[in-house]
Amino acid sequence: MRKAVGCMVLFSVILAAMAFFACATEYIEVYSQTVPYTKLYADQILVGGFVAGCFGDKWDATAGDLTLSFTYDATGLVDDFGGAAHAWAELGVRDTLTGSNFNPGPGNGVWLATDYDWSANTFDPDPAGSPIQDLDDKLLLQRTGGLGESSYDVPGAPPNPWANHGFWFDRDGVDPWQAGSPLAIDGASYNTGGIYDIEILIHALDMTNGTAVMTINGLSQGFETDGDWQTVEMAPAGVTFTCDLETLQVFFGLYGYGAMHAAAFRDITVDGHLKVMRLVRAPSGLIVVAAGAQGYLDQEAPDVAGGGGAVGELEIAAVYVVGETISGCVFVCATDGEPLTHAYFPLTFYAVALGEDFDTRQALFARTLGCWGEPGYFCFDIDTGDLDPGYYDIRLGFPDGEVGWLRVEIVAAE
Repeated sequence: MRKAVGCMVLFSVILAAMAFFACATEYIEVYSQTVPYTKLYADQILVGGFVAGCFGDKWDATAGDLTLSFTYDATGLVDDFGGAAHAWAELGVRDTLTGSNFNPGPGNGVWLATDYDWSANTFDPDPAGSPIQDLDDKLLLQRTGGLGESSYDVPGAPPNPWANHGFWFDRDGVDPWQAGSPLAIDGASYNTGGIYDIEILIHALDMTNGTAVMTINGLSQGFETDGDWQTVEMAPAGVTFTCDLETLQVFFGLYGYGAMHAAAFRDITVDGHLKVMRLVRAPSGLIVVAAGAQGYLDQEAPDVAGGGGAVGELEIAAVYVVGETISGCVFVCATDGEPLTHAYFPLTFYAVALGEDFDTRQALFARTLGCWGEPGYFCFDIDTGDLDPGYYDIRLGFPDGEVGWLRVEIVAAE
């Protein structure tokens, strides 16, 4: 049985909210919150030259720790020419106070920064039958471009930043004596093949200050303090950083010269709290949760306050580049706050042809939204990788019989 809802209408919300519904009723409240959420992003294959970008979601680390995990594939970097050709790759989080997606600091975030030995052919295999430890790939955290091991300050400043563990990695083998060290892990610190599983844990100290620590192939970074290279003392080691920790976006980039370099970030996953906005409407007690001020979705339409302007019969709710994922979330509960967990409702996705008098839609697919995770939350992801640039509509059939329409634009990558 549906529970009744008492309402006190906030009229300032009605006009802004009517764009989302073909048949809007009354809106009683709008406020921001965060949603516990785990999201897998599309793989990023970076080739350059220079290439950089970011995902549109906003994450709030002040609501709880944020974990960013991914696999870094460095096998496309060029080492044939020594210092005449080199490249660096980055992946991390930055706030929305900057639009830079490569070295966005200082004061704007924290990220994995990669490097490798400058010797020509450093990635070449060891001589047959004579494996030996060598320094191929270097991985570290940065809060400002150009910083190195000496910038690490968690759990404290290392007495000798160059005496460290978990910063340099060997793509092939080591000799038997080196392999005997308890800190030498086959497939993790050596014999990596240039592939690295990264996890960055971000913890907010307050709204603008945080710490970050990183593991690489399951190994923590640390520093040597007692001279015994069979052990590691200052670990896990990391960095402090500053930024707006309420509006973090995942960014990525590659900068290289002297050759055509490639780096890949795969299985990019964020586990944290998604920054959202909540609209509450009567009389049904349906609560709609949306990431971004435009409602429902994880991105906003640019340039026009409150939306992207009318295109055909509807306002543009958000704009995506081909290959980005359209993400949205709906929270359903009664007015007593009890979340629904056994409700289901349909989502239909349409391609739109704009007409002079009316628009026509072609249904591409339909799916049923259910509550698969946090009680009350009905979330969806739509992959745009196989879609052509153009306009698309999302139809949400809410449990109270209302229907909501959202129009998105998909544009070609630059």
